[in-house]
Amino acid sequence: MGKYIKEKWAELLVGAILIPFIAAIFAIVWTMRGDLSKVDGTLDSVVHRVNRIAEVLPDLRVRLAYEEINKTPKTLILSTTPYKKGDAWTVTLNIVDTTNGAKKIYSLQEINQKQAKFAVAGLVYSIDATANSFTDMEKYSVDVKQAKFAPSIVEKSSSFVSYREPEEIAANLKILGYQPQEEKPSTFTITYIRDWPSTVDALATGTVTVTVEGTVISR
Repeated sequence: MGKYIKEKWAELLVGAILIPFIAAIFAIVWTMRGDLSKVDGTLDSVVHRVNRIAEVLPDLRVRLAYEEINKTPKTLILSTTPYKKGDAWTVTLNIVDTTNGAKKIYSLQEINQKQAKFAVAGLVYSIDATANSFTDMEKYSVDVKQAKFAPSIVEKSSSFVSYREPEEIAANLKILGYQPQEEKPSTFTITYIRDWPSTVDALATGTVTVTVEGTVISR
């Protein structure tokens, strides 16, 4: 009899311990189900928003590209392909005023070909963060189905259209230690450059020229 009572008390004790534990697990599972439902609802909302953004992006990209190719640049920064001069690689920069054709020519020297190309982009972006490379401008023109490609007389990835005044570009180049190759800037007749297409036309027709080591190079 005493043994039977002890066994019953043991069962009751175990039950008393397990029931709250099971109840707690059930509560946790129920809460997790509620939280997961909320997460599912949130994810559905996010997916819906992402899909809406994806639908709008192509039109937005075209509009932005159209704006870029129709901006009027104040300065053209025309960079040549790096060439070996002595022990260094040299890039010639032609800084062209798009309103009057005044041009200043600078030389940038680096120890290797890749650094010479990257140094130009670094210099330009440090002066004008809004500048666009010729490579980017060509992509924009393709996006709006008005493809215009610059002639090969310039290094497209390190040539830029800038919306800063040419004097500001030149002044910053001087601060960085680069001096023009000639004291008096050369000038030439220039048709009004109003956008990317007219920039390409000016280069293609020779209205805007590129000078390297005192020699004008053509397409």
